Amino acid sequence: MPETFPIRHFLTHSLALPPLTQEIWMVENPPAELFIQGSDQALDLLSRIPDFGLAVVGTRDPQTRSLSLVRRTIAELRGTPLIILSGFARGVDTCAHETALQFGLPTIAVLAGGCDQPYPRENEFLKQKILNAHGLIISEFAPGTEPRPHFFLQRNRLIAGWAKATWVVEASYRSGALNTAYWAREHQRLCFATPCFPSDPVYCGNQVLIDRDHALPLWGTHSLGAAWLDLSSHSPLRVLKSPLRPYPTPTKKNLSPLDAAPFSCSPFDEKMIEAIRGATFEKGGILPTELAEKLIRAGDISFTTEVYFASLEKIIRAGLVFEENGTLLSP
Repeated sequence: MPETFPIRHFLTHSLALPPLTQEIWMVENPPAELFIQGSDQALDLLSRIPDFGLAVVGTRDPQTRSLSLVRRTIAELRGTPLIILSGFARGVDTCAHETALQFGLPTIAVLAGGCDQPYPRENEFLKQKILNAHGLIISEFAPGTEPRPHFFLQRNRLIAGWAKATWVVEASYRSGALNTAYWAREHQRLCFATPCFPSDPVYCGNQVLIDRDHALPLWGTHSLGAAWLDLSSHSPLRVLKSPLRPYPTPTKKNLSPLDAAPFSCSPFDEKMIEAIRGATFEKGGILPTELAEKLIRAGDISFTTEVYFASLEKIIRAGLVFEENGTLLSP
């Protein structure tokens, strides 16, 4: 049994990792010792990672839309056995921990300093909330160790290694979240990234991950079915069963100047329209991720993330297809 000693009404455990644990977690350069703060009940979370671990990472200065996406996605995961892991930093990390607590999902915070040195300091209250909810605060650094810049990169391998999948919510070219994505690949874990409009500067790191096939696009919780099969239908973005309502025909009165510009349908646009029309006839619509996969399987050499998004926006603006509750439909 690990040695324990009380800190307030919690326990801190200093664990020497046995070889079996190292093999299960498959963490590169596993720490010889872990410092874990949490209740005895919370220690059971360690037996459930990486199988049920979802790492949620991103910039410390996220867009409001990114934080909304984190809250909505994690909220949809309530009732699942998933464990939300993150790095306790400002921004996306803090939002991931707080939303997990709000919707009853266990959460693990991996620190870049000692367990008694939470960073940022304003997250001291969040730390107590995690512990009160039977979550865990984990560090490979001894108590009293203050966070240092390179410690954040070092701890990223633990976040990625203890998760079955890592989701990069928002990352620029220089974001530390890309380092976590790197460790996910090194540990042969799945990586997801929030898709974005081409060349959006605040998401350019996400775009690089998707373009280089280092990450799958995360359109919603159903995308996580690539890691957890039962989540493939765990989303309100479902196939429509009700009769389709006609989409209003664009007119000069309801078109913006961009919409009213002359429309030229490319061969790629035609393929997308035909695929959506066929899916609408067969099963009432198609999800964007399914459409992308269908085009890739067809071997279309003109397919790129940029071309796909640009074409999708163009044909929706032209009224040739429309989107309803996340499902693409043909009028």
